[in-house]
Amino acid sequence: MPKKAVIQRIIESFSKDSNIVLDEKENIYRERLLYIMEEKLNNLMIQDIQLYRLVQKKYQFISFPQVCNDISIIERMIASEKDPNGDAKKTWTRYFIVENAKLAYQVAAGKGDAYTMGFLLNIIGKHNLTDKEDVIAPPFEDIIPFYPEITSDPTVLGIKPMKNLQELKDKLRKKYGIDNKILDVEIIKEDEQD
Repeated sequence: MPKKAVIQRIIESFSKDSNIVLDEKENIYRERLLYIMEEKLNNLMIQDIQLYRLVQKKYQFISFPQVCNDISIIERMIASEKDPNGDAKKTWTRYFIVENAKLAYQVAAGKGDAYTMGFLLNIIGKHNLTDKEDVIAPPFEDIIPFYPEITSDPTVLGIKPMKNLQELKDKLRKKYGIDNKILDVEIIKEDEQD
């Protein structure tokens, strides 16, 4: 059985019924991911560089690209919790927009700004596609598979059969002096050529 990637083992270790045992290095990485997730969820507007500085204080000798990679992993984890079948980047962005719109809505409600509250509800509705019809996949058991059949009927390709085909053949034969007899054909063997 091939060895699983470290990140896959760590992600699987988050499930309740996981029996994965992580080594010391993997546990530190898992703790760092949890810390980044906590900070990210506490402040969705936090910039990557600010989050890097927080992580660097707690976990020394970590690079900015590594923290950016960890942030993208966290965003994908959150997105796959929200919509396992959706595009992770879009799902995360929708989540980000909606959560920040909720915060802005609370501020607008505190000020009694009905216009901004309505505007923010419109944003939340738009990013959850409430203005569009729901796309419901048909039940797979009702889908009838297409089994093509071999046919000599040209109409299946959209080709219309020619009218009076035999008359046209006879007319062309007369015009070019070709009779209906098959001409004698001489078979040439490969070794007799040139």
